[in-house]
Amino acid sequence: MLPKKNTVLLILFIALKINAQEIIKYDHCNCVETIEYSEEDNPIKQGNYELICENTIIEKGQYANGLKDGNWTVQTDKGIVVSSINYNKGKLNGSFELFYYKGKPKLKASFKNNLPSGEWNYLSDKGKVLKQGLYLDGKPSGVWKNYKKKKINKEYNFDTKKFNTNKEIKKKKSYLPRDDETGEYIIIYYPERNVKTVYQPLEGYLQANELFIDLLNVPTTLMNTYTHYDFNISANILEGIFSVDSIEIKSKISYQSGNPSLPFIAKTNYPKNLKKINHTALLKAKMEERIFETIMVLGPWITDKDLNFNIHVPFVLNEIK
Repeated sequence: MLPKKNTVLLILFIALKINAQEIIKYDHCNCVETIEYSEEDNPIKQGNYELICENTIIEKGQYANGLKDGNWTVQTDKGIVVSSINYNKGKLNGSFELFYYKGKPKLKASFKNNLPSGEWNYLSDKGKVLKQGLYLDGKPSGVWKNYKKKKINKEYNFDTKKFNTNKEIKKKKSYLPRDDETGEYIIIYYPERNVKTVYQPLEGYLQANELFIDLLNVPTTLMNTYTHYDFNISANILEGIFSVDSIEIKSKISYQSGNPSLPFIAKTNYPKNLKKINHTALLKAKMEERIFETIMVLGPWITDKDLNFNIHVPFVLNEIK
């Protein structure tokens, strides 16, 4: 039996090994990121995650065995929550809520073990419904409605597999959304493209791209930097259920009209206010997490067969040619 003094020392040693921390400072935005790991010699994210900018907690959550677990929140520098997302060991599980910069609801959704569940509502900053519908056991069910300027633009019955309303939307030359995490307005640019597939998001690719931009918040640590990632998302639709198999960063994926493309190409500020920074593995992982979350709440896809496909997401900040 160990003496009492040695027992205390052993307990302290184990606690230190379990709660090893990595602290990263981002001088360009006055932010500090803290991640707990299981061990120093074999690091796995385990425990609390926190991002503090200008002495305000911006993002916090927990990891379990390297995977997101429990409730994760992101808020503005004024303390207003803009996302509240629940996980269970890396899988979306529970409520998934997004809010506008000033706190009004943007999306009310929920998941069960990574499968969308229940009634989903997408809302404008004035509280008007933009899109709504129901999921049962991961499948879109009944009539889903998509609105444009207070009128139904797309209405699809997933039981009969038929459109009740199906109007085309003209492409915008540019778009000026507001990033809810930082509150900054950003200028979006659309590359020339003409996606042609036998499957598509409910509202079609052009409007789905606008929704994708509205739902995706740029991490504070990447805002006003030079960033160029090409994400390749391996997805599938089986028996009506959409899922993501993997997300990888590739080097300069060429555009293919046979694959979905959801570009996020933006200028975030004037050149004098931009910074060139080294993109750590953690920053890249953060963007992969954000892309995954956004793709999962983009809404239902329309197809009459099972299939596997890739989604190309060019994520470009301030490197527009």
